[in-house]
Amino acid sequence: MQREEFFMPDIVNSENINALSKEQALIFEKRICELAEIAEDAARLSAELFESGFGVYELLSFISDGVLSHFSFEDNISLEKNVYMIKSCISAVEARDKAVFSILFSEKIKKLGVSLSESDFLLSGAGDSSVVYVKNRLSDEAYDVFSVEISDSTVSYAETLKDAAEAVSEGKKEYAILPLEERGGARLATIASLLYKYDLKIASVTPVFGFDGTADVKYALVSRRFKIPDFQLDDDRYLEIRLRADGAVSLSDLFSAAEMLGASVYRINTVSFQSEDGEIPYYTIVFKDERHDFSHLLVFLTLFVGAYTAIGIYKNLE
Repeated sequence: MQREEFFMPDIVNSENINALSKEQALIFEKRICELAEIAEDAARLSAELFESGFGVYELLSFISDGVLSHFSFEDNISLEKNVYMIKSCISAVEARDKAVFSILFSEKIKKLGVSLSESDFLLSGAGDSSVVYVKNRLSDEAYDVFSVEISDSTVSYAETLKDAAEAVSEGKKEYAILPLEERGGARLATIASLLYKYDLKIASVTPVFGFDGTADVKYALVSRRFKIPDFQLDDDRYLEIRLRADGAVSLSDLFSAAEMLGASVYRINTVSFQSEDGEIPYYTIVFKDERHDFSHLLVFLTLFVGAYTAIGIYKNLE
């Protein structure tokens, strides 16, 4: 027999949940007010440090350790079976507190004459216009696209992708063109390793389709420096970072904070690299802007996710 009724929660439970939500909204507003005062004090100190010659990373590291204290949870204040869920909720609230603080701090220090921008966190600059790559039909097509961005570009060819990456790392060439992703968005592990080994930055990305239009791969223009794209409302901009998988910050907290800071997660990959301590697992995370630049997110990352590495900033992948 087909049942026509469907589940509805008890009206008393629903009303209680709504009442609790109103209480929480007031509590969250109170938290924002407290965070605003902390942010104002931190911004005042940071502005003084800036005037004394401190760089952005120095002044943020100076305040990062003491800027927000963690909630000290007493297990005996609740039923034992609820402790884990309460701790998880508190962790989520703390992550959002850090995002709110990053926004408020950026706004308040700007009023004191110190405007934090993407270029303060991402080393950029114009070198020469030399480009190197391994010659083939797809890389030639990628060069045709990238050369529009590089005025008076000169090109030379390398025997291997490693040779091209080394030429840039050693300062012999300003840019290298490397294949980045296969059809379907799978990141090439060999290229990820080259970016890690030589600390190269992704300056631009373009799709390449080949002569018959079936290739559908992506190529990257890489350099020792970032090439920060202009912020235009009609553009989709992307910030890519590398983060140790065994780090202190959880992905859920990071993604929750990023959402508040005007960014969404576009892609995440896992990769491992060899080091003196053995094989280390990493995440590479690509954030997509939601009509904001990435300055607030970079403040958050620097303050609360210190062990991250920015890999690239680019636009219009789709």
